[in-house]
Formats: sequence, structure tokens, C-alpha cells
Amino acid sequence: MAIRKRKSKACAVLAIELIQLKLDAIVTAGTTATRAVKATSVTIPIVMSQDDAPIGNGFVASLARPQGNITGLSTLEPEVSGKEVELLKEIIPTLARVAVFHSSTSPKDTKMLDEIKRAATGMKVQIDNLDISSAKAIEPAFQAATKTHAEAALWTVSGSITRTYHPR
Repeated sequence: MAIRKRKSKACAVLAIELIQLKLDAIVTAGTTATRAVKATSVTIPIVMSQDDAPIGNGFVASLARPQGNITGLSTLEPEVSGKEVELLKEIIPTLARVAVFHSSTSPKDTKMLDEIKRAATGMKVQIDNLDISSAKAIEPAFQAATKTHAEAALWTVSGSITRTYHPR
């Protein structure tokens, strides 16, 4: 937590310096940088990249119509997660079962899982909810997906869980 606070403070200081340069636009990489620049300017255009939840983070009103002074790219927004099930069903018309690997410790993953379930229900696709709350849970989750005969899989897990995974 102390590292995150230091990073936020450093970004805030840098954002103020950037605003003082009276730039035409600022490109940010990641949520912390976008939040810092947003807090210092409502007029300079901000082009965000690598944000996993621009709506949830309060950066844009919607993906279709961002409004305000922020636009850009999103790595994945929970609201579009249901579209992934639709695409799978389009690719595999007989699709009946999808394994969804997610982490219950991540609010973003929980929202994504809800959207996936909602979409799947309408398409009569069974969702196998495979919770991965640590790197040690990855292999058992894959084994469970195999046992249930999942025909496709969606992976929503990110962050430290995947960075600390070391296969045998």
C-alpha cells in the first residue's frame, strides 16, 4: 500500500508539472496517471491507455460517448464482458458450457463475471465459475474445467496472481 501511495503522489506532482506546460494534449498510461491528470485539468484533452475500467473509475460516461476531456483505450471494461460470450457462441454455434476463470478478490472480475453470466443466460450457455484467488489455484481450476468438459474458456484474472504463477 505504501508503494501505491508513493506512486500516486509522484503522479500528482508530475501531472501538475504537465498542466503548467500548457500542452495541447496528454497521453496517460494506466489508471494512476489518468486519475492524477484528471484531478488537475478539465480542459486539456487526456488520451488514456491501459485502463481496465474507465467507466468504473469515473473517467468517461460511456465507451461509446466518453464526454468530458478524456478519451482513449481501455484494456477491458466489465460492461463489455458479455460480448465475449456472444463472440464465442458465434464461433461455436453449439456452445453449451464455458469455463470462466476469475478472482473473487477483484471487484473488476466480479463485475465481469456478472456480465458474462447475464449474457450466457440469454444464450442458454452454462457458466463454470472457476475462482482463482491465488497462483496456487490456477492448476486445480484448469483441472476442474477439464472435468466439466468446458468447450471454451474466458480468463479475467490479472495482476499479481498471474505474475506470481510458476508452473512446475
